[in-house]
Amino acid sequence: MKKLVLMLCVAVCCLSCGSSNKVTSTTRVNGQLPMYSSENVAPFLDITTVSEDATYGYSEKNPIMIGGKSTDGARNQIRYFASLAGPNGEVVRYARLGSCCGYKTENALFGDYALLDKYQLTYEGLNEPLIFYISLYDEEDTFIPKGLTARKR
Repeated sequence: MKKLVLMLCVAVCCLSCGSSNKVTSTTRVNGQLPMYSSENVAPFLDITTVSEDATYGYSEKNPIMIGGKSTDGARNQIRYFASLAGPNGEVVRYARLGSCCGYKTENALFGDYALLDKYQLTYEGLNEPLIFYISLYDEEDTFIPKGLTARKR
């Protein structure tokens, strides 16, 4: 019975986040999002190719599939963003905005729906933060989103 109630709660949560406008918010510290800097996190070493698809990562319909689930998923997301740089090699700063956008997957922790995480990324000289969608439930080859470059080692 407990398992059924838990699965029902997860399903309701996933379905209620079907719109990209509905985001489970990240806790703010002193009114500010906690930002990470690519300078302070060890990057992945193998993300060097820029995606040919302009929607890669920028759309919930084409998210970055980083994998790792509950074991390494959050760390994989941080390391992924630490692997990126601005178009001229600028240091990037990024923050998790929350979860959104339920999608069907056999890799979900409970049931068959999972949520994407929504991040904002900025660098010096950028007028408005970039918004990215990333999944820790599914894994595919990862690329650099258009407009960014690989962080120099």
